[in-house]
Amino acid sequence: MAERGEVFIFPDRERAADFMAEQWERTMLSAVESTGVFSVALSGGRSPAVVYERLSRSGRALPWDRTHVFLVDERFVPAGDTKSNFRLIHEHLLARVPISTERVHTVVTDTISLEDAARGYEQDLKEFFTGTGDVPEFDLVMLGMGEDGHTASLFPGMSGLQEETRLAVPVITGRVDTWRISLSLRVINNAHTIIFFVTGRNKAQAVQGVIRDRNRELPAALVTPSCGVLMYVLDSEAAALLEQRPHGNG
Repeated sequence: MAERGEVFIFPDRERAADFMAEQWERTMLSAVESTGVFSVALSGGRSPAVVYERLSRSGRALPWDRTHVFLVDERFVPAGDTKSNFRLIHEHLLARVPISTERVHTVVTDTISLEDAARGYEQDLKEFFTGTGDVPEFDLVMLGMGEDGHTASLFPGMSGLQEETRLAVPVITGRVDTWRISLSLRVINNAHTIIFFVTGRNKAQAVQGVIRDRNRELPAALVTPSCGVLMYVLDSEAAALLEQRPHGNG
């Protein structure tokens, strides 16, 4: 057990994805048994797509009718755009499982400003999590990690890293087509379970900086749950600079 989270390393991406899907199912079933509802925030990008596909093919009768899906972050583009995180998650998971559209909480980006998109998403969070305190308590938040150590759409040096009030923040990153809306750290860190799923040799330096060096200049290192569980699920390439043995060799 690491001081800041438990680290699971697998020989390849496929076995890491199998483990991640198992953790999702376990967390999902536990939440539904406990409260009747499972709330999850999902990341976009290529890495988690393999996990979503495994979930969509699960042979278990999972309680999708008790599940509410949110986005960890979204690009400020129309929902059908190829850069849209919702589009990726929909294609690899949501379109393949029996979940109703009213249980999928998207970030509205059409015909409004970036600021209004962030405030609208925050309002959706407040309405769904009403009665649970000032900060939403997700059952599961699934995160990735960029080569620069960013997570969600929280990038090194951005002012939103210090946000202590808002639940969702607008993120301006150069060109308009790369602007984003992201959950704030205060929301992410209030989740019951947070799992990083990271694969690929190009992420190894960032993984080392976050897990071993605890470099707080890297946003992913600022993910420190207040009372929840933190896990890192890695393939051997992403974990190449860590001195730990892989799981799942058998």
